[in-house]
Amino acid sequence: MAGDAGIELKLLAGSGPGGRIRKRDVLAALGAKGPARAERVSPAAASASGALSPMRIKIAEAVALSRRTIPAFALDRWVEIAALERARRELGPKVERDGGVKVTVTDLLLQAMSDTLAGQPAILDRWVEEGGKAQRLSPGSIDIGLVVAVEGGMMIPVLTDLGGRSLAEIARARRDAVQRVRTGRLIAADSAPASISLSNLGQSGIDRFEAIINPGQASILAIGRAHDRVIARGGVPAVARGFHLTFSVDHRLIDGVRGAEFLGALADRIEFGPWAN
Repeated sequence: MAGDAGIELKLLAGSGPGGRIRKRDVLAALGAKGPARAERVSPAAASASGALSPMRIKIAEAVALSRRTIPAFALDRWVEIAALERARRELGPKVERDGGVKVTVTDLLLQAMSDTLAGQPAILDRWVEEGGKAQRLSPGSIDIGLVVAVEGGMMIPVLTDLGGRSLAEIARARRDAVQRVRTGRLIAADSAPASISLSNLGQSGIDRFEAIINPGQASILAIGRAHDRVIARGGVPAVARGFHLTFSVDHRLIDGVRGAEFLGALADRIEFGPWAN
């Protein structure tokens, strides 16, 4: 924005943390320059305003690479979330009181995924090629990427070593990773290799979606919005609340049966627990 407007960043006073220059600082400088700005904009500058940001270019390259190189397919299952919502109501206040972090649905999903992956270790394998030879790489820990929306795109920090972690520990790890992403203070662990990621768009209002696997990973779990539906319970119609789990996998590593086994085990973990803080 500053470049398009002919504003030198070194002349701006940043209002963000540590003097970081924010969008509002550039907008304020534009306002100070007045309406004469419109008269000075050349056609070349006007067309340049549509240029892609570095983040958008990186995302474009990653998703295009994924589509070209990963033969993916998706499995879908709707799960009831009465136990999950009850756990959030009952455990959330204690975790927030003792640990100072608010528990989210994403935290409970990360814990359920971690517990399920412990019993389905093959889902953690990654496809790597060294010296022109394909190999299956098995990690020594349960690491899960988390898709985080930021202005103009998204990033996927990795939450490392989640195996056996408490809900409070997972909630803190998630909160800290999201804060680092949104303040631009990433650490090396955020870029650690991982085989699986979680993308939760439950707040967006969509029922379900198929997420694109991040290059270097083998799968991604997409979560839609929580909603009511009519189910059969004991042969009698009943209304239950739940959401779709849509599991996209790399077919080079994960076949349909193995993917279905993981998704089924995860659904059981979400529907029946156990949940602990």
